[in-house]
Amino acid sequence: MKQDSISLLEYSYNEIRKRIQTGEYAPGTKIVIQELSDLLNVSRTPVISAINRLLAEGYIENIPQKGTFVKGISVGDIRNALELRTMIELYAVKPAVKNMIFCPNTIAEMRGTLEDYMNIQDNDYDRICEVECRFHHLYVSLIGNEMILQTYRHNRCIAITYHMYRITGLPLTNMKKAYSEHCKIVELLEAQDEDALTELLKAHIRTPMEALDWLIKNEQLAPF
Repeated sequence: MKQDSISLLEYSYNEIRKRIQTGEYAPGTKIVIQELSDLLNVSRTPVISAINRLLAEGYIENIPQKGTFVKGISVGDIRNALELRTMIELYAVKPAVKNMIFCPNTIAEMRGTLEDYMNIQDNDYDRICEVECRFHHLYVSLIGNEMILQTYRHNRCIAITYHMYRITGLPLTNMKKAYSEHCKIVELLEAQDEDALTELLKAHIRTPMEALDWLIKNEQLAPF
Protein backbone atom coordinates (compact mmCIF):
# COMPACT_ATOMS: atom_id res chain seq x y z
CA MET A 1 0.00 0.00 0.00
CA LYS A 2 1.34 3.39 -0.92
CA GLN A 3 2.14 5.92 1.80
CA ASP A 4 -0.63 8.29 0.67
CA SER A 5 -3.15 5.42 0.84
CA ILE A 6 -1.99 4.64 4.38
CA SER A 7 -2.41 8.29 5.31
CA LEU A 8 -5.95 8.39 3.92
CA LEU A 9 -6.81 5.20 5.79
CA GLU A 10 -5.47 6.62 9.07
CA TYR A 11 -7.29 9.89 8.48
CA SER A 12 -10.57 8.11 7.76
CA TYR A 13 -10.16 5.75 10.70
CA ASN A 14 -9.31 8.53 13.16
CA GLU A 15 -12.15 10.77 12.02
CA ILE A 16 -14.81 8.06 12.18
CA ARG A 17 -13.56 6.75 15.52
CA LYS A 18 -13.50 10.28 16.98
CA ARG A 19 -17.11 10.83 15.96
CA ILE A 20 -18.08 7.57 17.66
CA GLN A 21 -16.11 8.33 20.82
CA THR A 22 -17.50 11.84 21.17
CA GLY A 23 -21.05 10.63 20.70
CA GLU A 24 -21.58 12.47 17.42
CA TYR A 25 -22.31 9.04 16.00
CA ALA A 26 -24.44 7.61 18.80
CA PRO A 27 -25.01 3.88 19.34
CA GLY A 28 -27.38 2.64 16.67
CA THR A 29 -26.24 5.15 14.04
CA LYS A 30 -26.10 3.48 10.63
CA ILE A 31 -22.74 3.63 8.88
CA VAL A 32 -23.15 4.59 5.21
CA ILE A 33 -19.94 4.36 3.20
CA GLN A 34 -20.83 6.90 0.53
CA GLU A 35 -21.95 9.47 3.10
CA LEU A 36 -18.66 9.12 4.98
CA SER A 37 -16.70 9.25 1.75
CA ASP A 38 -18.40 12.54 0.82
CA LEU A 39 -18.07 13.97 4.33
CA LEU A 40 -14.36 13.18 4.62
CA ASN A 41 -13.66 14.04 0.98
CA VAL A 42 -11.88 10.76 0.31
CA SER A 43 -12.64 7.79 -1.92
CA ARG A 44 -14.63 4.81 -0.71
CA THR A 45 -11.53 2.59 -0.44
CA PRO A 46 -9.95 4.12 2.72
CA VAL A 47 -13.41 4.46 4.28
CA ILE A 48 -14.11 0.75 3.72
CA SER A 49 -10.69 -0.14 5.19
CA ALA A 50 -11.35 2.12 8.18
CA ILE A 51 -14.77 0.55 8.75
CA ASN A 52 -13.27 -2.95 8.62
CA ARG A 53 -10.72 -1.89 11.22
CA LEU A 54 -13.43 -0.41 13.45
CA LEU A 55 -15.44 -3.61 13.08
CA ALA A 56 -12.43 -5.63 14.22
CA GLU A 57 -11.96 -3.30 17.20
CA GLY A 58 -15.58 -3.53 18.28
CA TYR A 59 -16.64 0.07 17.64
CA ILE A 60 -19.25 -0.92 15.07
CA GLU A 61 -21.12 -4.10 14.19
CA ASN A 62 -22.74 -5.76 11.19
CA ILE A 63 -26.39 -6.68 11.57
CA PRO A 64 -27.48 -9.20 8.92
CA GLN A 65 -29.90 -7.82 6.32
CA LYS A 66 -29.84 -4.40 8.00
CA GLY A 67 -26.35 -2.96 7.62
CA THR A 68 -23.47 -1.64 9.73
CA PHE A 69 -24.16 0.32 12.88
CA VAL A 70 -22.32 2.01 15.73
CA LYS A 71 -22.19 -0.53 18.52
CA GLY A 72 -23.68 0.29 21.90
CA ILE A 73 -21.66 -0.32 25.08
CA SER A 74 -23.42 -1.68 28.16
CA VAL A 75 -22.29 -1.68 31.78
CA GLY A 76 -21.63 -5.39 31.28
CA ASP A 77 -19.30 -4.61 28.37
CA ILE A 78 -17.39 -2.12 30.52
CA ARG A 79 -17.05 -4.52 33.42
CA ASN A 80 -16.00 -7.38 31.14
CA ALA A 81 -13.31 -5.22 29.52
CA LEU A 82 -11.98 -4.12 32.91
CA GLU A 83 -11.86 -7.72 34.13
CA LEU A 84 -10.01 -8.76 30.97
CA ARG A 85 -7.64 -5.84 31.47
CA THR A 86 -6.95 -7.04 35.01
CA MET A 87 -6.16 -10.56 33.83
CA ILE A 88 -3.84 -9.43 31.03
CA GLU A 89 -1.97 -6.71 32.92
CA LEU A 90 -1.34 -8.93 35.96
CA TYR A 91 -0.29 -11.82 33.73
CA ALA A 92 2.09 -9.42 31.97
CA VAL A 93 4.11 -8.65 35.12
CA LYS A 94 6.48 -11.59 34.98
CA PRO A 95 7.25 -11.58 31.21
CA ALA A 96 7.39 -7.76 31.15
CA VAL A 97 9.98 -7.71 33.92
CA LYS A 98 11.91 -10.45 32.15
CA ASN A 99 11.78 -8.81 28.71
CA MET A 100 12.18 -5.14 29.61
CA ILE A 101 15.99 -5.29 29.44
CA PHE A 102 15.69 -6.35 25.80
CA CYS A 103 13.21 -3.56 25.02
CA PRO A 104 14.90 -0.27 25.97
CA ASN A 105 12.99 1.63 23.28
CA THR A 106 9.67 0.47 24.70
CA ILE A 107 10.64 1.58 28.21
CA ALA A 108 11.85 4.90 26.80
CA GLU A 109 8.50 5.37 25.02
CA MET A 110 6.65 4.60 28.25
CA ARG A 111 8.74 7.20 30.05
CA GLY A 112 8.07 9.62 27.22
CA THR A 113 4.33 9.49 27.89
CA LEU A 114 4.70 10.47 31.56
CA GLU A 115 4.90 14.19 30.88
CA ASP A 116 1.74 13.96 28.76
CA TYR A 117 -0.22 13.00 31.87
CA MET A 118 0.71 16.32 33.49
CA ASN A 119 -0.79 18.38 30.66
CA ILE A 120 -4.29 16.91 30.46
CA GLN A 121 -7.09 19.43 30.68
CA ASP A 122 -10.18 18.44 32.65
CA ASN A 123 -12.75 16.71 30.40
CA ASP A 124 -10.19 16.27 27.57
CA TYR A 125 -11.26 12.65 27.20
CA ASP A 126 -9.78 12.24 23.72
CA ARG A 127 -6.30 13.27 24.80
CA ILE A 128 -6.13 11.23 27.98
CA CYS A 129 -7.55 8.19 26.20
CA GLU A 130 -4.80 8.50 23.59
CA VAL A 131 -2.07 8.80 26.24
CA GLU A 132 -3.45 5.98 28.39
CA CYS A 133 -3.79 3.63 25.43
CA ARG A 134 -0.24 4.33 24.31
CA PHE A 135 1.22 3.72 27.79
CA HIS A 136 -0.68 0.52 28.55
CA HIS A 137 -0.35 -0.93 25.05
CA LEU A 138 3.41 -0.47 25.37
CA TYR A 139 3.36 -2.22 28.73
CA VAL A 140 1.36 -5.17 27.40
CA SER A 141 3.65 -5.35 24.35
CA LEU A 142 6.48 -6.30 26.73
CA ILE A 143 4.86 -9.73 27.04
CA GLY A 144 6.12 -10.42 23.53
CA ASN A 145 2.86 -12.07 22.46
CA GLU A 146 1.09 -10.32 19.58
CA MET A 147 -2.11 -12.34 20.04
CA ILE A 148 -2.48 -11.16 23.64
CA LEU A 149 -1.77 -7.57 22.62
CA GLN A 150 -4.37 -7.75 19.85
CA THR A 151 -6.93 -9.18 22.29
CA TYR A 152 -6.19 -6.33 24.68
CA ARG A 153 -6.63 -3.76 21.90
CA HIS A 154 -9.67 -5.40 20.31
CA ASN A 155 -11.57 -5.37 23.61
CA ARG A 156 -10.68 -1.69 24.15
CA CYS A 157 -9.41 -2.46 27.64
CA ILE A 158 -8.36 1.18 28.11
CA ALA A 159 -10.59 3.11 25.71
CA ILE A 160 -13.79 1.70 27.18
CA THR A 161 -12.95 3.35 30.53
CA TYR A 162 -12.89 6.77 28.90
CA HIS A 163 -16.13 6.02 27.10
CA MET A 164 -17.60 5.51 30.58
CA TYR A 165 -16.12 8.75 31.89
CA ARG A 166 -17.28 10.67 28.83
CA ILE A 167 -20.91 9.53 28.78
CA THR A 168 -21.31 10.28 32.49
CA GLY A 169 -19.31 13.52 32.44
CA LEU A 170 -17.03 12.26 35.21
CA PRO A 171 -14.30 14.92 35.70
CA LEU A 172 -10.78 13.75 34.91
CA THR A 173 -9.51 15.50 38.06
CA ASN A 174 -10.94 12.51 39.93
CA MET A 175 -8.29 10.37 38.24
CA LYS A 176 -5.19 12.40 39.12
CA LYS A 177 -3.92 9.84 41.63
CA ALA A 178 -4.15 7.08 39.03
CA TYR A 179 -2.19 9.16 36.53
CA SER A 180 0.62 9.69 39.03
CA GLU A 181 0.97 5.92 39.38
CA HIS A 182 2.33 5.50 35.85
CA CYS A 183 5.74 6.81 36.83
CA LYS A 184 5.89 4.22 39.60
CA ILE A 185 4.91 1.47 37.17
CA VAL A 186 7.95 2.27 35.02
CA GLU A 187 10.21 2.50 38.09
CA LEU A 188 9.10 -0.92 39.34
CA LEU A 189 9.60 -2.43 35.89
CA GLU A 190 13.15 -1.10 35.80
CA ALA A 191 13.73 -2.31 39.36
CA GLN A 192 12.38 -5.75 38.32
CA ASP A 193 10.18 -5.78 41.42
CA GLU A 194 7.42 -8.20 40.42
CA ASP A 195 5.60 -8.26 43.76
CA ALA A 196 5.38 -4.48 44.13
CA LEU A 197 4.41 -4.05 40.48
CA THR A 198 1.61 -6.61 40.86
CA GLU A 199 0.18 -4.82 43.90
CA LEU A 200 0.42 -1.42 42.23
CA LEU A 201 -1.36 -2.65 39.10
CA LYS A 202 -4.15 -4.14 41.19
CA ALA A 203 -4.67 -0.77 42.87
CA HIS A 204 -4.30 1.06 39.56
CA ILE A 205 -7.03 -0.94 37.82
CA ARG A 206 -9.23 -0.77 40.91
CA THR A 207 -9.75 2.96 40.20
CA PRO A 208 -11.96 2.53 37.09
CA MET A 209 -13.66 -0.48 38.71
CA GLU A 210 -14.62 1.65 41.72
CA ALA A 211 -15.69 4.48 39.41
CA LEU A 212 -17.99 2.06 37.56
CA ASP A 213 -19.54 0.85 40.84
CA TRP A 214 -19.98 4.45 42.04
CA LEU A 215 -21.70 5.48 38.82
CA ILE A 216 -24.11 2.54 39.05
CA LYS A 217 -24.81 3.20 42.75
CA ASN A 218 -25.55 6.85 41.99
CA GLU A 219 -27.79 5.86 39.08
CA GLN A 220 -25.67 7.51 36.42
CA LEU A 221 -25.36 4.15 34.68
CA ALA A 222 -27.95 1.39 34.54
CA PRO A 223 -26.65 -1.79 36.27
CA PHE A 224 -26.93 -4.11 33.26
